[in-house]
Amino acid sequence: MTLDELFDKVNEKAATFVPTRPAPDAKILLNIEGPDSRQWLAAFEDGRGRLAVYAGEAADVTVTVSEDTLLSVATHKLTTTMAFLTGKVRVEGDMDLVGALGCLWPE
Repeated sequence: MTLDELFDKVNEKAATFVPTRPAPDAKILLNIEGPDSRQWLAAFEDGRGRLAVYAGEAADVTVTVSEDTLLSVATHKLTTTMAFLTGKVRVEGDMDLVGALGCLWPE
């Protein structure tokens, strides 16, 4: 899976996303490092999630992760806990908000 494929799958899921538990209203900036580096903004508003190319909006938390690590987490080859504990993910801001990202990953 590539970042573009992940982006498409996440937005497809977000279009029909109905949370089983309330997600906090939050904006999470994803700094993705690697050959295809980019920034995405995961926004949760009114119980809905969306992922978009970052356009300078203020974020509540910033997550910095490599492309490989993000794809491993999104495809369930690596848990977010293990990625964080091994230093593969860096978080600046309210770490509790980062948990909301998991509901957007493809099955």
